[in-house]
Amino acid sequence: MPSLDGQIDYAFQLTLRNLANWQAMCVQMGVPLTFVLQPLANWVRETGSVEEEVLFAEREADGGFAEHYGDILTQDSYQTYRDRLAEGAAQLGVSFVDLTSLLKQAVAPDFWLFVDRIHFTDQGHDLVSKLPLDSINAKGPQYENHQSAFQENTLEKKPKLRKKMRPSIRCFEVSN
Repeated sequence: MPSLDGQIDYAFQLTLRNLANWQAMCVQMGVPLTFVLQPLANWVRETGSVEEEVLFAEREADGGFAEHYGDILTQDSYQTYRDRLAEGAAQLGVSFVDLTSLLKQAVAPDFWLFVDRIHFTDQGHDLVSKLPLDSINAKGPQYENHQSAFQENTLEKKPKLRKKMRPSIRCFEVSN
């Protein structure tokens, strides 16, 4: 198993390489790209809700996440990874949203957010689908309408893409 620094570096390099590819595509289409860092349960709060703690304990009894990846559950690991990603995203011209910080402010200690240390409950998904949009809206007018920018720069100007892409496009209008 690589050292903690090695794990963070690998995850950072892989994420940054993928962001660079996505940013190149978005620049061509004239649409902004925002990276949202998904948290781990222990990044949001040290102790989860009663339901989370029961599920975590059950999973750990079978050799779970903390046994294999415990080092990345710490606040220091989160802060190092977050800071490196935020800096890398900024260098690429990609907006960065730290969902962990948003969740720390938004959830009560008894809110059942995670079903394991990575995946959200249905209510958790509802919450995390809203928080990044609120953060993007707060950043200013360049993000007001992702959908119209996407349509204007791809579907209307590039008719060949229209046939290939229209059935699978799922865009959200981001506005107040």
